Amino acid sequence: MKTSCPFVLTTFLGIASCDWTCMLLSETDCPGGFNLPNNESCSKNAFDCYETMILRECDVESDPIAKDIVDVRKAVCTEGSELNTLYKKHKECIFDTSAVNSVPCLFPQMAETSRLNMTTDKMRGRDYWQVRCRFEDDYNQCLYEETNSTCGEEAMMFHQRYRDAGSRAFKEACKEIEDALSNSDCVHSCSAALNAFIILALTVITLLKRISE
Repeated sequence: MKTSCPFVLTTFLGIASCDWTCMLLSETDCPGGFNLPNNESCSKNAFDCYETMILRECDVESDPIAKDIVDVRKAVCTEGSELNTLYKKHKECIFDTSAVNSVPCLFPQMAETSRLNMTTDKMRGRDYWQVRCRFEDDYNQCLYEETNSTCGEEAMMFHQRYRDAGSRAFKEACKEIEDALSNSDCVHSCSAALNAFIILALTVITLLKRISE
């Protein structure tokens, strides 16, 4: 959890705060990965893990964004709630049909990252992160337009509500690492191994985020 965050990000990149990066990288430590509602991820153990082991250890438990993430996921997991009813009504369309149709929403950032020079050390981790963060809003807009087109406005509104807090947390992580990379002397001298680790870590964040959609 956060014990690894200062070592990797503070020691090597000079990050003073990595709370949101810590949280996003730690989500899969809880039962069910704390992603889409199911018996495991909706269990008391999953929420206890998320609220105690992740939010507390990553120092974000009192943040409104973290509270919103937990509140929305609890509502989606609560039988008979409005969000639970909407989830059951639209889950197949949103997370199966529309998820496949929205793959092209990733193409612009994939094209951009493919143009990065991955054979040199200079700025690789920084460039990859900047691309990921720069395309976040465009990706979200494309995703919701696809959901609306395929599943309807009600499904799109649910999808936005379900993903909103997680998207805001992702943007906070963007700020943390971007600020650190902008201000760190290490940006120009990190080893190939460290740059490879940064890219791997950011790829993990991306995959976890996409899986939860």
